[in-house]
Amino acid sequence: VTDKRGEATREQLHLVTDASTLALVPWPRGALHGLRGAAQCATAELHRLAVRLLATLDAGYEATRAAQAERLGDPSVLDAFLYPPRDAASLLMRSHADPGLLTLTLASDPAGLEVLDRASGRWAAVEALCARGDLIVLCGEALELVSGGRFCAAAHRVASAPRPRLSVVFELRLQEPRAPARGDAPGPKRVRSDAAADADAAADAA
Repeated sequence: VTDKRGEATREQLHLVTDASTLALVPWPRGALHGLRGAAQCATAELHRLAVRLLATLDAGYEATRAAQAERLGDPSVLDAFLYPPRDAASLLMRSHADPGLLTLTLASDPAGLEVLDRASGRWAAVEALCARGDLIVLCGEALELVSGGRFCAAAHRVASAPRPRLSVVFELRLQEPRAPARGDAPGPKRVRSDAAADADAAADAA
């Protein structure tokens, strides 16, 4: 992925994690022959953990997801991002919220992930607060929708770092997100903050 100046901002490997889809991936051989097993193992473990977390939030959400996955397939994804080193302060991924239910990612070193604090409108460098191996969990847009705003999607972005940064991200997704039936208690109205808008403007200017 490149910015408007043609400079690389990241390389990305995107995998749909449904077993039948993973079986179609042309996995490399030779020195990287173990990549297939590692990806499948990581996917299975992250999927199990995400399902447990979702069921803890609300068993009904997980029941709906599981039923849709059985009927339509599981659209969950695993992404690996490699960000190049950048000395100057810049954004390598603009502010956004993920479309799924829950996003799980291990804290990377060097730090780069920033999450918007909705209360203050400021960006928090969450990875700088994490120890090696800590897991970061973000709510996605589908969870905000099905919960009627009870759980808010986490706006986040990636800032530059002086060294290459590798990030592995699992996103638990829902095939057909739907808002609660009319008459259910509505959640808080989602408001796009000035900070997120400013971040997008800065990324567009890059």
